[in-house]
Amino acid sequence: GGGDGADVRVQVYDLGPAFVGMNVVCKAIGTGAFHAGVEVYGQEYSFCPCPCGPHATGIFAVNPRGCTGHVFRESLDMGRTKLSRSEVCRILDQLMREWHFSLYDLLRRNCCHFTAEFCKRLGVRELPQWVTSLAGVGAMLRSGMRLGARPVADSADGRAPPKA
Repeated sequence: GGGDGADVRVQVYDLGPAFVGMNVVCKAIGTGAFHAGVEVYGQEYSFCPCPCGPHATGIFAVNPRGCTGHVFRESLDMGRTKLSRSEVCRILDQLMREWHFSLYDLLRRNCCHFTAEFCKRLGVRELPQWVTSLAGVGAMLRSGMRLGARPVADSADGRAPPKA
């Protein structure tokens, strides 16, 4: 216990070298393909689709800005958490039970969604919309594709229904 909290930053990365140019354009219109992690008490925490740690969680820790495989883009100041190091550890332990690697979904439950949830529990600023917006658009498109496919599958002869 004790102490007066810690600064919290979100480290934002381009998913890889191929995304750097695309993200310059996309961020200008409020979206992009990003990886993100939360830096608090000298470690950066994020979420991936691989088993890590004692609970086979998808949550892992790296040194700040140290997420190899992604290209560091920028650091977002999220404010200060009032929570002590041990309180943050308790939150992480709870998150590790909730964010199992097998629940990872590229569009609905990825590193950016984890980052937003962790920031909320730390009591700091909300993650800017542009960090998660591409996943939201993708999830919406994926749902739309499923809806759009139904009439074809349901038609008796397998052909698309006539246009209205």
